[in-house]
Amino acid sequence: MDFSMKRWLLLASCCVALHAQAEIYKSVDASGNVMYTNYPGKGAKPLHIREATTAETAPHKSTHSASVEHLNIPHIDATTQEKRDSLRRTVIESELKTEQQALNDALLAQKQEAPHAGEQLNNPNYLQRVSKLDEAVKLHLDNVTALNKELAHLKQ
Repeated sequence: MDFSMKRWLLLASCCVALHAQAEIYKSVDASGNVMYTNYPGKGAKPLHIREATTAETAPHKSTHSASVEHLNIPHIDATTQEKRDSLRRTVIESELKTEQQALNDALLAQKQEAPHAGEQLNNPNYLQRVSKLDEAVKLHLDNVTALNKELAHLKQ
């Protein structure tokens, strides 16, 4: 491959790279829903997004707070958040109590299950009943575990 051919390939690859940078468009439908797309549809306005450099992508406070303000995300005061966290804790604790009772009931039913008169331990009907009870115990145990995990992650 001669030098001019290499130069041509380099130029062509640079053009392809420049063309690959996609334009993003914002539009609002009749219902007021905001949509973002790479297609310039009817009423879509191009968003002018500049490419971030490596230094700009490093996390720091001012970038985050500026982006939050730009998105018009409402700020919640500490007292309101504490009330919400307290209510969330109360709801999860209530759900946990209900699930623990359901787990205890499922364990009791599992323990009391026995073959019906004349039924063998390997009878398909008996095995199906035991399997359903095992599934119920597992479901409630998984729920109790998940709720305890959720409570552990809540702020005190």
